[in-house]
Amino acid sequence: MTYWILIAGTATVELYVLRRLRMDWFIIATVLIGTLANADYLTYTSIFERSYDGPSHVFYIDAIAECLRLPPVDSICTACGHPPVYYGVAALWSKIVLAGGWIPRELGLQWLSLLLFFCFVVFSLLILRSTVEQPATMRLAAALVVFWPSSILNSVRVHNDSLASVLMVASMYFTSQWDRRGRRRGPSTTSPSTYETS
Repeated sequence: MTYWILIAGTATVELYVLRRLRMDWFIIATVLIGTLANADYLTYTSIFERSYDGPSHVFYIDAIAECLRLPPVDSICTACGHPPVYYGVAALWSKIVLAGGWIPRELGLQWLSLLLFFCFVVFSLLILRSTVEQPATMRLAAALVVFWPSSILNSVRVHNDSLASVLMVASMYFTSQWDRRGRRRGPSTTSPSTYETS
C-alpha cells in the first residue's frame, strides 16, 4: 500500500510541475504513463538485476550513510572509484527521507532514481520546447525521451548515472539559456568592422 501511495504522490508532483511549465495535456499524459510503466517495471525486478555492479553502488551508499566516509577502492567494490556526489545524495536521502523504515531501503533508493529521472525529463522537455516549433514533433520527441529503452532502465536503477544524466541535460539547458539571453541583453563590445580584414 505504501508503494502505491508513493507513486500517487510522485504522479501528483509531476502533474503540478508540468502544468506550471505549461506543457500540453498530451505531453503530461505521456510523462505520467511513463512514470506508471517505470513503477511497474520496478515491482518485478530488483536493484541487482538491472546492473551487474548494483551491489557496489549500494555498498558505496551504505559506507557514506553509516560511516560518513568514502569506502576504499578495491576489486570488491568496482563503483567505489566513482565521484562521490551521487552516493552522498543517496546516503543523505537514506538518512533523512527513508529514516524510520517506513519503506524498504531498496525501494526508497529506486524512488530517488525515479524522481531524478523526472528531473531529466523536465530539462529535456524544456530544451525541446525551445527548439521545436511543431506540436506533433514536440509530442513525438517527448515520447521518445520518456519511453526510450535506456530511459526505462535508468529510471529506477540505483546507479550514479541517475544523477549524472540530470546534471548533463540541466547544464545543456542552462548553457543554452545563458547564451540566448546574453546575446539579447549584453551590449556589443565589438563592432562588425572588428571582424573585417583589411
